[in-house]
Amino acid sequence: MVGKLPRQQTPEPTTDSKGCFTVWYTPKKGKDVLDQLRAISSQEGAVPRNIRTLFGKTSKALDLKSVEIASLRHNNKDLEKQLEVLKPQGRTTVARDPNDIFLEIEQIIEAREAAEASAKRYEQRHAKDFLEGAMEIGRRSMEDMQFEWQLE
Repeated sequence: MVGKLPRQQTPEPTTDSKGCFTVWYTPKKGKDVLDQLRAISSQEGAVPRNIRTLFGKTSKALDLKSVEIASLRHNNKDLEKQLEVLKPQGRTTVARDPNDIFLEIEQIIEAREAAEASAKRYEQRHAKDFLEGAMEIGRRSMEDMQFEWQLE
């Protein structure tokens, strides 16, 4: 116990004369930035124009980046689906006649054709998903542009 000093108590939080207890957090979208600007303006009164402009540009940049991220994620999912379709199929077992030692060439050709037909059916079944995804991206981007430039 020699040389140990008593533990100091944690000081009480100091507040300014206005009693500001605003909790700041990392904004996830543009609306969050504008909400923080409103919180500042309600406490401080008049906010300088350059600060308002900075918050507005930050809000717009966050919204544009979130749209870009969503679009890239959707494209990534589409590319993963296309990659899955193009993935080589594993070898298929050929039905053998137990009385024969070796397979006949006709049996091998039939098995290969069946595997190719199965791959084509899979591609045709999922081609609709690719087209619907592309149309959805196009429709969303058109709706975003219409909303962005709409005058009231």
